[in-house]
Amino acid sequence: MHFVNIRTVFAILMVFIFTGTAFAADLKIGIVDMDRVFESTTSGKAIRAEFTAKAQQLETSFKQKGTEFEAFQKNLEREAQVMDAAMREKKRVEYEAKREEMQKLQRGYQGEMQELQQRLMGTFQKEIIDIIGQIAKSGKYTVIMDKRGGGVLFSRDNIDLTNEVIKRHDSLKAKGR
Repeated sequence: MHFVNIRTVFAILMVFIFTGTAFAADLKIGIVDMDRVFESTTSGKAIRAEFTAKAQQLETSFKQKGTEFEAFQKNLEREAQVMDAAMREKKRVEYEAKREEMQKLQRGYQGEMQELQQRLMGTFQKEIIDIIGQIAKSGKYTVIMDKRGGGVLFSRDNIDLTNEVIKRHDSLKAKGR
């Protein structure tokens, strides 16, 4: 009786071992370098250009306001010596209001840039994920991982699908989709 149990256990173990090997043979993994997709696709380049242009526009506006604020501050420092206490208090309140306005403007610009980034990147990422899904289905991939995610320590060049993602994206954009 004891001998039969050992055979049964051995048979079950062999089934698990060979079944695992059979499943592993069907496993197909691909990787995509999402940073390179962003840097190399037409949409990624356009997003970067739009984002940079907006950032420069807001920075120019903020610098102009900052220059005006600094001029007000220097003028206030110069004139503070000859002002009476009531005028100094009035100018201090005005200075605080302008300083608060500058901080509010900076927060507004930062919020505007974050909103722009989320809007542009959200659309772009959806397009890329759709393309990756198509590649995964047509190539019968089990899983496709992001190379930058830190989970990939080694990969063969033949499983890197980044170039295919870039080509498909740019070809779809060229067709107007």
